[in-house]
Amino acid sequence: MTTATFVPVNSYGYGDAEVVFSELFEQGSGGLVAYDVADGRGKSPRRWFFETRKTLLMHQRAQKDAVTDEERNEVVTTAAFGLVASGPFASVVTVSGEGSPADRVSFGQLKQILEGAGIDDRHKTRLIILDSSWFTLFGDNDYEVKEAIRAVMGVGDNRMAMSWASSAVYVAIDYQRRRQTRGLATEYLSWQRVANLDTVQADENQYSESCQKRDATKRKLDGAVKEAYQHILYLGDDGSGGREMATIRLRAKNQSALDGRIVWSALADADKAIAVGGFNARALLHNLRERDWGRPLSEIRDEFWNATRLPLLPGGEPDLRQAFYDAIKSGDIVLVDSDNKSRSVTVPSDINFGSSDIRIQRPDFDTEPLPPPLPPPPPPPVPPKTDERQVAFSVTQSLRGDSDRDGLRNLLNQVVNAVDSNASHIQVIIKVTAPGGTAGKIVDRANE
Repeated sequence: MTTATFVPVNSYGYGDAEVVFSELFEQGSGGLVAYDVADGRGKSPRRWFFETRKTLLMHQRAQKDAVTDEERNEVVTTAAFGLVASGPFASVVTVSGEGSPADRVSFGQLKQILEGAGIDDRHKTRLIILDSSWFTLFGDNDYEVKEAIRAVMGVGDNRMAMSWASSAVYVAIDYQRRRQTRGLATEYLSWQRVANLDTVQADENQYSESCQKRDATKRKLDGAVKEAYQHILYLGDDGSGGREMATIRLRAKNQSALDGRIVWSALADADKAIAVGGFNARALLHNLRERDWGRPLSEIRDEFWNATRLPLLPGGEPDLRQAFYDAIKSGDIVLVDSDNKSRSVTVPSDINFGSSDIRIQRPDFDTEPLPPPLPPPPPPPVPPKTDERQVAFSVTQSLRGDSDRDGLRNLLNQVVNAVDSNASHIQVIIKVTAPGGTAGKIVDRANE
């Protein structure tokens, strides 16, 4: 093969032929790239096969050589973030750096990434997924990664101010397993690009085969990424009231720290969390200390998210509220206000964790009992029955004769007697036609 590159000049030597050969075949870019190679066995030499057109493997080899480290690393990180299952955790936080580190990462770089990730969140258990490009364990940067996580937990000389560090759980990729995932990421990207080539899409068989290889490689990549995330880091109790970073490594096959259910189960085995369905009134009473009696209910609630001595709750605040309700109903806990008056609870929603005035007490605490309920108001008095009737009449009559006047006078006198005695209501409309002087007297009397 090198002989075929001969140029009839004295300056062209064997080394020049090797350079030409390398440019044409080893790099797989440009020139005579429509070839395939079969490695020799035993004493048999390597064999070179030239094709009239590129095969899929030739396309894939060329695309594989074109994949950059940053593109490969981004595929692994994106795959990891997409494979997360929160499980019992209230939220998932993905921590990603910008691009990929060019060289060995420093503590300062990692700390800066963690500071800007928005990790500290009250009253939520958080599963923190660390970027595989920047955070690895059991590798060259193991010390820097652990120191940065200790700092964001509020531990060590470089600690950051964190109020809710105890309820954040971090997961990281293993250094050796990351190398395997990066190799598969390069394979996946190359097959993805091959399937997008116009020349491959024009050939139905080649396109179908490239898609199958792309999808199969993606499944392998996802499986490898899952198993590569083996490490769990959380803020634990050092046994003497202090805080320290604790770690768990998942070693069983098909276990992944990207699965919140598996992480929670591992935390429960380490007494960092309560198993799903395992928190009740009895567990609540077991975790209360002597000095907790008399403390505000809101402080007790907060400690389940910021105190390392208390376990994480799979159901969060609803679990805690139900446990308090059951303990109150069973007579093991009494709620009192700032005046030591008992507070009644009829349903779980009556338990107000946001109030700093409501405190917990033992049932034998000397509380001021609730005042008895006021008696219902007496019914309104029934008005006495009366025999009243309404009488209405109308009269239209000429008053020219004495007999006509006497009848009307008697009727009006009877009305006057009723007004003077016991009539309760009267409505009078009278129309009288009389001489001017008489009519004026009537008007004057009506105006009085």
